[in-house]
Amino acid sequence: MYWTEIYRPKNLESILGNEEIRFNLLKWLIKWIPGTKPLLLVGPPGVGKTTIVKVLSSFLNYDLIELNASDTRSGAQLEKLINPLQNNTSIFGKKILLFFDEVDGIYGREDTGGLEILINIVKTSNFPILFVANSNHIRLKNLSKLCKILKFQRISSNLLMMFLNYVLFKQGHSLTFDDKKWIVEKSNGDVRTMLNLAQSKCSGYGQFIHQTFKVDISEGLNEFFLSKKKDEARKILLSLDAKYSDPRYGSSSEERRKDIVNSLFTSIISSNLDIDTLAPLLDNLSQIDLFVARINKNRNWNLLKYMNNVVIEHLYENIQNNLISYHQYGISWPLMGQVFSRGTPIRSLISKLSLSFHVSSSTFGMIFFPYLLEIIKEFKIDIDDLISNLMLDEKFVEIIQKEILRSKRYERS
Repeated sequence: MYWTEIYRPKNLESILGNEEIRFNLLKWLIKWIPGTKPLLLVGPPGVGKTTIVKVLSSFLNYDLIELNASDTRSGAQLEKLINPLQNNTSIFGKKILLFFDEVDGIYGREDTGGLEILINIVKTSNFPILFVANSNHIRLKNLSKLCKILKFQRISSNLLMMFLNYVLFKQGHSLTFDDKKWIVEKSNGDVRTMLNLAQSKCSGYGQFIHQTFKVDISEGLNEFFLSKKKDEARKILLSLDAKYSDPRYGSSSEERRKDIVNSLFTSIISSNLDIDTLAPLLDNLSQIDLFVARINKNRNWNLLKYMNNVVIEHLYENIQNNLISYHQYGISWPLMGQVFSRGTPIRSLISKLSLSFHVSSSTFGMIFFPYLLEIIKEFKIDIDDLISNLMLDEKFVEIIQKEILRSKRYERS
């Protein structure tokens, strides 16, 4: 389990630093009455802004309604979510505390109106509202004028060192003073970063911690495939200099290389496995890929921290004793070049067609496009007329023709 989860504060006393800010926040919520200004909590990541809000709401028996700029993007969405809360308690009969995290991310999106709605809600709210932002950006000035601002500071090095010593003692680990000093300095006042650095070092993959605390994905995945225990495999994934990202194609070659799911796929598909062994592995990997895609589509970034456990539970049993090793590419470079050269114009076509069909590019490419090709073949639709009616560039005629020819070859084979 991640140390950041094990040592996440459960009460006010266990939160590090910013004592005066914590006291002012507690006093504000205890004394809150209708008409009280909302609070805007501003400070760098990893200093406890979100944590203190959650701890405080539990301590004072509030029902915390948490929204985030990553998934609440427009004025219409905000009104739909917040208007029913006015003049109401929660379904549990508790007082409501509305908490809007990452409010600095709501401005500048394509679907606008969110910031204006927030300002109107602030002026008429019948319950306390808390906003959290990493910085008090100039774009938030109209909202800031209506709020009381509390500025969080980075956690001091002395406090971080004391907390690091406590965590190491509880976990039964020891580090040299130089290693601890480096971890504290590298974390730059961020508790989460400090705990991740320390756990990586203590997991056995930080022998050269002063240069880097992460293991290259090629070395790490080879160790992962050879690991004998689930806990060992989990620690290896934690130490990788890689990530779970989506989509992986269209990214740079280095970004694709450091995509864990892509590297697992290319390694598995390149190994000499029989069909009965390969099929369940690819089936499990496809489920993992779907989890990552859904997390990215819904912008539930906090769920990515569970992906290592998902990979372990889905893949670990089937990779044992199968002599799988790391491969950067699952297919030969000549074939991969054809895939990429074909993919670029198709993505451009799908992007244009998705606008005509009023769906996202991914939905059109996965669901609509194959059926469109079948309809064109079945009803012998003139492709030139189709492209002309949709007011698209003539270059797309040739792309559709080639895709139809490919589908016919697949049918014959």
